[in-house]
Amino acid sequence: MLARKWPLQMTLEIPPAENWFKAKRHDQKYLRKALNTATSLYHQLHENDRARALKAVNRINSIRHQLHEKATELGYVQKCIESMPVCKGLCCKWHFPKNLNCLDLFVTVCSISSREQKALEAQIASDNGRYECPVLGENGCVLPFHSRPLACSNAYPCFLGDSYYEFLTKKRKEIHIQHTLLKGILQKSGGALNQNALQ
Repeated sequence: MLARKWPLQMTLEIPPAENWFKAKRHDQKYLRKALNTATSLYHQLHENDRARALKAVNRINSIRHQLHEKATELGYVQKCIESMPVCKGLCCKWHFPKNLNCLDLFVTVCSISSREQKALEAQIASDNGRYECPVLGENGCVLPFHSRPLACSNAYPCFLGDSYYEFLTKKRKEIHIQHTLLKGILQKSGGALNQNALQ
């Protein structure tokens, strides 16, 4: 059996009530900054660089759908849906957005329209909901599956078994190649942009 490095730690570190609001505001500020940086980088790209970036994004989205198909085949997607009335989506409520960065949101920006970008920014800025992730509403994530960050769409921590874990590990290597390519393109375009934004 493989030594596992789980994509999510299932020990929930839910902050005390008095700290929750402060933590949520911090998450909102962090996500707004990451989204603004991703949007700026997208618009700064020259035509050739944008074409290269979109090719990498399309490859990442293709891998995302392969992971989803594997999870569906193993029954994880249906189990997740059936568990939602009980768990209320705890992985989305408490684990994200601290796992997300500018690169993740760049993939999202490339996958949605300008109108949807503005709506997403407004949602993050104005959200006063009860969940940690500012883009999680009463009816689930406001982003469609194809535009969610990978960290939000490939994790099934409640059901993860060897077969899916091995498949996920293999695909992570492919994702890393595309992420490295994207980082190079964006750092070239961003000039003096702090490289920490793309870590």
